[in-house]
Amino acid sequence: MLASADSSFEENLKNIIKFSYGVSMEVEDSRRITVLIDKLQFYEECCGATTGDDYLASRWMALVSSDPAYENDDPPIVPLSCCRQILGASALNPVARSLARCQQSNPNRTWRHTAVSSGG
Repeated sequence: MLASADSSFEENLKNIIKFSYGVSMEVEDSRRITVLIDKLQFYEECCGATTGDDYLASRWMALVSSDPAYENDDPPIVPLSCCRQILGASALNPVARSLARCQQSNPNRTWRHTAVSSGG
């Protein structure tokens, strides 16, 4: 039963990340979802439901990929809350140890959080 609950939670979290994270921030529910996921990733030191790859096919990724601010730079591949933080950073004011290293396609754990094992 517990494995089923873990699997269901993981699938729901993946769907929230894929469809609701970082979009329509002017809508209160959307903003709350994004803040909740950022806090979860910050405090639990994780990234995505399973890995940072959960963001690759997300609406958030589509938005940042088309953002003119990244016209001359590569857009981020994971949110800032996935990155390891400097001392003094907070969930609402994250500051990555190394943003460039965190945003590499295959970073090590020094720079980006990994997903928390739901197996306990």
